[in-house]
Amino acid sequence: MSNVRRARDFVMMAREDMTSSQASSVPSSTCFHAQQAVEKYLKAFLVFHDRDIPKSHDIGALIDKCSAIDASLSEMRDRGASLTKFAVGERYAPSKQNSERECSECLDNNDGYSGCYKARLPAELFESA
Repeated sequence: MSNVRRARDFVMMAREDMTSSQASSVPSSTCFHAQQAVEKYLKAFLVFHDRDIPKSHDIGALIDKCSAIDASLSEMRDRGASLTKFAVGERYAPSKQNSERECSECLDNNDGYSGCYKARLPAELFESA
């Protein structure tokens, strides 16, 4: 499978997660899908640039890998790393309470990061996604 096709698959999954995040009224689900969307856009960026993608939910580590391709992405690391906790830990009680407190910040971060990475991917990845 070509890099473009694999990257397009990640973009499609990211868009599905964005839709799920925006549709959910459950904060832990909203934050989980927001984190997943950013993770998949980062992985689309790596795949498109023919890089291995780690089996990791660590947004900070993924941003570091992406920054090796485009150094301007390093400025996103600190805020992006804050999304990592929503991948696994925040899905289980009692830590779900954090999702309720941090949901709007998570969504703000999600919109910013998704936009940032989408802008750095070619339009062709979004055509059939």
